[in-house]
Amino acid sequence: MIKQTSPNVPAVLAVYLIAFLQGLTLVSFPASSAVLRQMHGFTDAQYGAIFLPQVALAVLGAVAGGTLARRLGLQPLLWLTAAGNGLSQLALAASLWVMPALAFPAILAGTALLGWSFGLGGAPLNSYPPRFFPRRAPAAVVALHTLLGLGLMVGPLLADGFGRAGWWIGFPLSLLGLSALLALAAATVRLPSEVGGETDAPRRCESAADFRGVLDVRRHRGALRLRRGDLQQLGGDLSARGQGVVGGAWRRWPCRCSGARWWSVACWSRCWWSASRR
Repeated sequence: MIKQTSPNVPAVLAVYLIAFLQGLTLVSFPASSAVLRQMHGFTDAQYGAIFLPQVALAVLGAVAGGTLARRLGLQPLLWLTAAGNGLSQLALAASLWVMPALAFPAILAGTALLGWSFGLGGAPLNSYPPRFFPRRAPAAVVALHTLLGLGLMVGPLLADGFGRAGWWIGFPLSLLGLSALLALAAATVRLPSEVGGETDAPRRCESAADFRGVLDVRRHRGALRLRRGDLQQLGGDLSARGQGVVGGAWRRWPCRCSGARWWSVACWSRCWWSASRR
């Protein structure tokens, strides 16, 4: 029989809000495509290329997450995830302040930081919900991914709102501030022990299979609508291949399908938003 204990509310809020933040930041660069093109004059090839570091670093972050979790623990990975998301937004905002020749490298650095944070975040974000609510582990995991999906929907709306107000830079700066607060919270709250909590992994995974399937279908539908451009097509191909790599690396963690599901969310969101802006 699983012993139910009262969860630490600040810890629960920190973990779930970081998942929401992850959704917001995942669409920050695609949602800012009009700004990047108008203010920096990015070509189609340059715009497609900005997602390549995100794909590569997400794979590396997911692969390295196991080793780092064993050496550092899950809690440092949690606040590093929030901090990395914040730094990616700082790079996005800084692209407006630096010299024109440095704008493109700044964006590349931002997407690389976003990918690395996404890869690292799989371990703590998929591990803590079942430990907060051991009797409702499947619902806890699905609730976290639902919050991430909510961030994917809200992010473009926020970017559009700031853009209509004539203060687009407030969008990445607001995400930077939220990331800083959540990184501080994740570093100071008391999180559950990292011992145990993996015995129900297959059951938790299967309970969210339908959610993963819906996102996979949407990702493929969005991919069919990508605009022309060799580098952008290459980025989509790498995303599809990276899904398998990241999903395999994340199978070490309690919800074994979560890596593939999260990767599907990211790929589908980028494809859908890119297509909808054409």
